[in-house]
Amino acid sequence: AGCNNAACGWDGGDCAPDTDHKKPTDGSLYFVLAMSIEKFHDQFRKLFERYLSLKLQTNLKVKHDENGHAMVYPFDQSEMVEEEAFSFYTGGSGGGTFYTEGNFAIIVYMEVDNSQCVVNCYQKSGDLANYMAAALSTELRDDWSVVQIGETSNLTPKDSKSPIGIIIGILVIALVTVAIGVIVQSNKRKIGK
Repeated sequence: AGCNNAACGWDGGDCAPDTDHKKPTDGSLYFVLAMSIEKFHDQFRKLFERYLSLKLQTNLKVKHDENGHAMVYPFDQSEMVEEEAFSFYTGGSGGGTFYTEGNFAIIVYMEVDNSQCVVNCYQKSGDLANYMAAALSTELRDDWSVVQIGETSNLTPKDSKSPIGIIIGILVIALVTVAIGVIVQSNKRKIGK
């Protein structure tokens, strides 16, 4: 029946050959998990990749750095960056503060490869992070100890400050202001009659 398709239960790409024809998203995803690096590598890494690939019907793999090492690092929440563009907490109390057994937490960077994707293929990692935060946050928190889901962009700072986006934003604000003014004026006329 083949590999990494619905017939074999979206196997997570375990049996798919490596290809140079990858279709990555515009960035990568990161997950903060309440566990140790050793526990993740020994018990959860392959299962986590497979679970996400099954749920999203596309290939997700732990990202590797330029030296070929898996990008799984200890996570210190005091170093948490508040201005992440797309970052979601999966729940719990404390407004983003989390407590873990033994105070272990890791951050896992993952890449998305849409080369085998047929439906729901996200081209933007931020859209995928949004979807996971909305649809999978309870499962990720309860089953995988995921505390936070986020997106890191491959855009350069120059690309992220497009003047067209600023102009469109100003126009939208102006149109909303005009619409509110028209509504207020029409309500005043009705009351005055």
